Amino acid sequence: MKKYLLKSFEYLQDHEYLLLIYFTLFTLILYPFLEWHYNGALRYHVLLSLILLAGVSSTGDRWQLIWSTVVVGLLSFGLSWADYVLESEKWLLLLYLIVTLIFFVLVLTKVLFSIFGHTKVNKHLIFGSIAGYLMIGMAGAFAFAIIELSYPGSFAPAVTTIGNIPSFLYYSFVSMLTIGYWDMVPVGGQAQMRSVLFAIAGQLYLTIIVWVLIGKYVRDK
Repeated sequence: MKKYLLKSFEYLQDHEYLLLIYFTLFTLILYPFLEWHYNGALRYHVLLSLILLAGVSSTGDRWQLIWSTVVVGLLSFGLSWADYVLESEKWLLLLYLIVTLIFFVLVLTKVLFSIFGHTKVNKHLIFGSIAGYLMIGMAGAFAFAIIELSYPGSFAPAVTTIGNIPSFLYYSFVSMLTIGYWDMVPVGGQAQMRSVLFAIAGQLYLTIIVWVLIGKYVRDK
């Protein structure tokens, strides 16, 4: 049993961001099939919980950041299910959105420290780069949900369910990719400026990561 646990721990260390990538992509792919399904909201919370647990399990090498991520992640996990049970409580929803936003920012910070700390381009660095990009999209979804909750009517067409994270996940990644389908647009000043800054952040991340990867690859040669 001990040998099995050690092997599992070593595997997680070697693939610390792989589970995070799997569960995030799994959620984005699977949710449309659950949207109108019976207990779709319950299954969405299960998927989000898997992302939170995968983020908590990603190790990193900075203990203060690791413990901060673990504490905030577990708090977000609890608030997620409390919000599911007490869905009419606006203050609880706002607290859940803020804590989860902080969690994804912490995971992104861990990823960036890991990327810049590695000297060679390897699978760990590639997985970390992908996970970081996905974490920006996840953080954006919760940030936009906070804006809509704080300034109702910030997006058009109106989001029918307050805290409808899947809709903001869609908007977040579309904005970050600068696709602009125009089926969901920011109409309030807060939403418009934050959308611009978010799109810039997504492009800056790609530019910097490509520069870092190429630089490390060239130095390694």
